[in-house]
Amino acid sequence: MVNITDSVVKSKINIGIACWGLICGTALALTVPRFPRRKMYLLCASSLLCVYIAWTISMERFMTTEARAAAILTIFFIFLYSPAYNLGYNALTYTYLVELFPYFGRSRGISWFQFYSRGASFFATYVNPIGLERIQWRWLIVYSCWLAFEVVIIFFFFPETQGRTLEELSFLFEGKEKANEVAAAVHKQLDDPGENKAGTVHTEIREEKV
Repeated sequence: MVNITDSVVKSKINIGIACWGLICGTALALTVPRFPRRKMYLLCASSLLCVYIAWTISMERFMTTEARAAAILTIFFIFLYSPAYNLGYNALTYTYLVELFPYFGRSRGISWFQFYSRGASFFATYVNPIGLERIQWRWLIVYSCWLAFEVVIIFFFFPETQGRTLEELSFLFEGKEKANEVAAAVHKQLDDPGENKAGTVHTEIREEKV
């Protein structure tokens, strides 16, 4: 769509995108889980939104004016998509899902995530070409709107899970007081291991029924 028709050039670009994706994916998978989850998801969605807006503008400029610079910028934004995506929607997703779901619902939650992930892959593979063929650069506006929606959802509904143990997180959504109670009990046992002769940590939480 940006007038790159030579098969050798296209092959080089595709190989470059694959190698660049491997580098970005590996580097960010090793570093991103060290940062707050909610902030990284907000940064990821916001970065993707900026990339798609710029991508839309550059493609529209090329198809309107056929400026070579606009074509080069379009390829640049396609490369820029990879680090923006890997900020949150790659390795961090599985870390977040494990922290988000309690033990008894973890496998079901990850299964549902895989179901919708495969559906998104099917959509990208078979629907994107149709949309780009029918309405060309305007199809990217659909993704820009969807990413703006994602930013709003993440800002208002994504909880922060970093810095808590899985035991604390299992009570997190029942209320902050319950999570803090679990945290205090766990830290008390860790700070005074002499109370437990077996050397293991055992925490009992009693929930009063109203």
